[in-house]
Amino acid sequence: MAPQAIPLPLAVLVRFAHAAAQATAAAHGLDLLHVKGSALDSRLATGRGSGTDADVWVRPSQSEQFLHALRDEGWLVFTTFRSGSPFGHAATYRHTHFGYLDVHRLFPGITVDPELAFDAMWSRRDTIDIAEWECAVPDFIDQSLLLLLHAARGEGNLRADDDVARAWTTATPEEQQLIRQRADELAAQVALAAAIGELDRHTGDRNYPLWRTYSRGGTKLDQWRARVQAAPNRREAARMILRAPLVNLDHLAISLGHRPSRAEVLAAYRARGARLVRDLGTKRRRPKDSP
Repeated sequence: MAPQAIPLPLAVLVRFAHAAAQATAAAHGLDLLHVKGSALDSRLATGRGSGTDADVWVRPSQSEQFLHALRDEGWLVFTTFRSGSPFGHAATYRHTHFGYLDVHRLFPGITVDPELAFDAMWSRRDTIDIAEWECAVPDFIDQSLLLLLHAARGEGNLRADDDVARAWTTATPEEQQLIRQRADELAAQVALAAAIGELDRHTGDRNYPLWRTYSRGGTKLDQWRARVQAAPNRREAARMILRAPLVNLDHLAISLGHRPSRAEVLAAYRARGARLVRDLGTKRRRPKDSP
């Protein structure tokens, strides 16, 4: 009888995924920053866990080359940049041996040009070993800022609160000042404010409704309205309006566990329409002074 394979612990698979992604990037001369999870400084990682997937940030101008290289190495598309999140910031890939890999091309909350943002963090990068591979990571202040920007999208969940405690509440005044300065350099002040409880200082900013919704919660209709308002130009705003009624087929497939049939897609559209009606009703009943 052939020996049975013993499943590896998830934390080990995540580290292997980091190493495999780094090996692919190195083979093609591509710049890759490893973020969150297993890549975190111990001061930020203690008690947090490794997460369920590996997160990397590829130089934006090299993202398509990196994704092509991943596919050549046996990684399969799970979600695309467009379907992966409302911000279009990350695509998820899956590998038989290494599990899941989130490939970021930008970081929500940072509003300077993505290439400039990557350059800024790449220029101050540190290196650590993950599964015996030397991997580039943001420095401690940049890691703290990224963790806070991620927490700003947490709608107040416990994981987000814990990350804010790690990266901000327990930081020294000097570290907090450096994080604020970094947010200024990367035009990430509003998202940082959403994470650390200072969002209402930015009520006049066009990004305020977006980060109010994602940090405090809201309906899907609230999210879409806020995203349109935060769009950098009319063309992008129009594109968002046109996409708003569409069902995310990748997410539907994930929830179903298989590619959806035509009937399942139609059912999803009906459910989306019903939710819109409910959201509109909620909006009409909401007190005018509600946040």
